[in-house]
This record gives sequence, structure tokens and C-alpha cells, in this order.
Amino acid sequence: MLEVVKALLAKGANPNARLVAPPVDHEAGPGYGKIIRIENGAYGSVSPVGATPFLLAAISYDAQLMRILLKGGADPKLVTRENVTALMLAAALARHRNLASLPPHEESQALEAVKVAWESGIDVNAADSVTRLTALHGAASWGANTIIQFLVDKGS
Repeated sequence: MLEVVKALLAKGANPNARLVAPPVDHEAGPGYGKIIRIENGAYGSVSPVGATPFLLAAISYDAQLMRILLKGGADPKLVTRENVTALMLAAALARHRNLASLPPHEESQALEAVKVAWESGIDVNAADSVTRLTALHGAASWGANTIIQFLVDKGS
């Protein structure tokens, strides 16, 4: 994946391209037309409309891809239609609630993505425009203590 992204950027792909409509999940089966939504814990879900490759890398906790996109001209301060930032996504705000906590390996990956997002200048106290949740809410909802501590140390 990393090599594909590098090649696309080298050929002029726009690192700030946005989703203009939610993608449809064809795996849901005929007639369902399920719209993919970014889960937002117990608070429902947020729309991926406006998401950029950098935001999608953040939700995947892919710090290496986030760095490649930054080098390729990605604007880390772009947000979704609902003002969801890469820092919020990296802090697991949008993770589907199917476990009591983040597994240790995922928390470690998420922390690296949080650090990349914070280093790129994203406000630790930004809140989404629907639920007013922040990155700290995301980390706290998963008991991700290393991320909580990092965010608090950075002023959250």
C-alpha cells in the first residue's frame, strides 16, 4: 500500500482529495445499500463525507502512511463535514464498539498515529460539530491510557 501511495503521489495524485459522498458497502448484499459510516462509540456514527487520505490513514492508525501523505502535500488540518480531525480518528473516537478496550498492539499503533497528528499541528481540544466530542473522549471511551496521558500532557 505504501508503495502504491508513493507512486500515486509521484504521478500527481491529490493528497487532499475528499470523499464527496459516503461510499456504499456492496458487501451488505443486494437490496441493503448499507452506507459505510464511521462509528462514534456509543454516540452513533459520523459521516465520512469530507474525509481525505490523511484522515483515512489516521482512522487506520497508519502513522507511516500519514507521514508519507504529509511529505506528499497532505493538509493535516482538513476535517470531515462534521469537523472530525485526524487526531480524533487516531485517538479511536470513530472505532466501532465491539471490544471493552483497545488491544495493546492497536493502542500502540493508535498512539503513533496520535503523535503524528499532534506533531502536524492539530488542536488537541477540537470537538466534532455533532456530538462535541474530542480526541480525549475517544481515547477515554477505550481506556487507552497511553493516549489519554499523551493528550493530557499536550493540553487536552
